[in-house]
Amino acid sequence: MNSQHTKPKKANTKVVAKDYVCTTEDFAVVESIMSAPTNTKFVDIGDAELSNDNLKCLTRDDGFLPDDVFLPINISKTHWYLAVINAKKRLIQVLDSLGPGMGRSDLTLVLQGLEKHLNLASQRKGFEIGEKWHDLNVTTWSVEEHIQKPLETDGASCGLFMLNFMEYWTGDVLSDYITQEDMKAFRRKLVAILHDSELNKIRGRPIYDQSQGQENGSDSDITELLSLEGKHPHDVAKENRSIPLCTMSTKPHELIDEICKYIKSIDDATCLEKEWVRSSKPYPLSLTLKQIQDILRMDQPMDKDCFNMAVSIVACDEIQFLIEPPVHNMDLSFCVSYYDHIPDIKELATLFHSWPGIDNNISSCNMIYLPHTFLGDYILFTIDKHEHRVSILDLFSKPLSDERYQLKLQRCSFYLNNALEIAQPGWNSDIYFWPRKYPHNITIPTSPDRKLSGYLVFSFMLSWDGKRFVHPVCTDGYELRKKFLIHILKYLANEVEDNIPEVVRGYLTRIKGPWL
Repeated sequence: MNSQHTKPKKANTKVVAKDYVCTTEDFAVVESIMSAPTNTKFVDIGDAELSNDNLKCLTRDDGFLPDDVFLPINISKTHWYLAVINAKKRLIQVLDSLGPGMGRSDLTLVLQGLEKHLNLASQRKGFEIGEKWHDLNVTTWSVEEHIQKPLETDGASCGLFMLNFMEYWTGDVLSDYITQEDMKAFRRKLVAILHDSELNKIRGRPIYDQSQGQENGSDSDITELLSLEGKHPHDVAKENRSIPLCTMSTKPHELIDEICKYIKSIDDATCLEKEWVRSSKPYPLSLTLKQIQDILRMDQPMDKDCFNMAVSIVACDEIQFLIEPPVHNMDLSFCVSYYDHIPDIKELATLFHSWPGIDNNISSCNMIYLPHTFLGDYILFTIDKHEHRVSILDLFSKPLSDERYQLKLQRCSFYLNNALEIAQPGWNSDIYFWPRKYPHNITIPTSPDRKLSGYLVFSFMLSWDGKRFVHPVCTDGYELRKKFLIHILKYLANEVEDNIPEVVRGYLTRIKGPWL
């Protein structure tokens, strides 16, 4: 290993901050690795082969270490920590960069497996237990937490801390106090350490990926390391660019702004027609990049498919089980059906069935949230079956007149009553004659625009509990659109997620909720 990568080991040598920082030579190594064609192998140590794609996460401040680098203990593919088996002291010593607050059920399973294999090995001829192993029943040993307060603050450096724990653990204490700033610098240095290791069988002899007909070393292989503000966004939309090498922000609003700027910059007709989001349950629904791009256009009203997709994502979320009283969220399928033609009541009744994965029978739901749209204008009817009351939530805090809603509610009530008689046997009430409530405490944008009505109605569905708003409604029109956009793009069950360029997906994974 080159001298510039030789960090002090478990000795009395004092560790200083610069021991984690890349030297000039280190930066040259990192730059050459990251500018090589994608999937070029630079490290081959033991059974571990690493390409620049594998090493790429180390060049970003919030990238997670890949699962195939090291494997002490991992919690649900999200968090690494180190468990040390101290046979001499019959102790399990835990070093976790997040401190002692994490559960250790995974450690219990590991110890059970280790004990089983140790006992099997002890039955083999010639097995010697050794001087330090007083017994093999590791599940009975005490567990000690050696990191008493969180060291990690970025939510992504756990693997890096773990590597340094392995290097600086003396058996009793850490020989160096490791900080988050150290890990920020060490993240890049690790690229050079792995590449320059004496164990790396291909050090200095990168193996270029020959898949997909690529020619070794051709100009077309070189991945341009630009940010989302690159000069050719239509090329990025064709998914020919990797996540930027540059340091990414971890602030959600900055990440969202980058995604929005990128999406708005695309003008290639073919790219705009490509599906970015798709769901087949409870019925086929998909959104093109053009529809998603229009979300950010202040001169465009809410697209019906976008609204329905957003409601579907909310309605199928497991958190619906926790809402009290139970709510049945409707999309626009109900109101659209009777504007286009005379609907089949039995078909309308099926819209009260539970959403996929959510077992809430309409009979058990006290509230029905029924959005309504006509000519791009959105309002929300909330039907309180327990109180026998209808709340009408509109863009304006005070309705122009009751007549404004009378015809809409009359038509809606007619089909709703008939459909409920089928979906909920025993229903015999007429919603049209129920008292109506017009909430007067709706906070709206300072310059109301009916083109925002769809986005506000969706926010109402998330914030209204039947009597009041339990969460503030965003009053900035463009911020409202951006939040809606991220809600759509972070859809976990997206059937065409791979159609979203890698650079966008890279930013999305760094946006932690809640963003609505």
